Amino acid sequence: MDIESESSSCSKNSTERERASNLFNCNICWQLAKDPIVTQCGLLYCWPCLYRWLHFHTKFRGCPVCEAIIEEYKLVPLYGIGSEGKEAKDLDPNSQKSIPKRPAGPRPETATSPPAPRRRPRPMLRAAFAVTAQLVLILCFLILVFPILQRW
Repeated sequence: MDIESESSSCSKNSTERERASNLFNCNICWQLAKDPIVTQCGLLYCWPCLYRWLHFHTKFRGCPVCEAIIEEYKLVPLYGIGSEGKEAKDLDPNSQKSIPKRPAGPRPETATSPPAPRRRPRPMLRAAFAVTAQLVLILCFLILVFPILQRW
């Protein structure tokens, strides 16, 4: 491989990396999202940025981009490898109020294995069982009645 193709390959890879990293930028601060959280409208924000937007900057409880209603209990946090327990501990510079931990998000039900299918008795077996039961009853009747009839 010559030097020109190596440099063009390297610049192509860095451009792709930049494009990929931009996918995870906060829609408020335009930086890589810190404690990323996704709204129901599908937009990504830093939790501190979104919290400040919802609680300090506006009384409007909507998405800063598309104006869809935002309900904190419906926000979905994104967790990456090694991100557990490393939440941002920011302060609002104007009010010195601390930003709470980001919400855990709605928890879906845990998947369980499906219940075993109930077996229904087969019609032929049911009919065979009925005939067998009738024969047993007839035999019992004959065993009980036959000795009585012999005495007469």
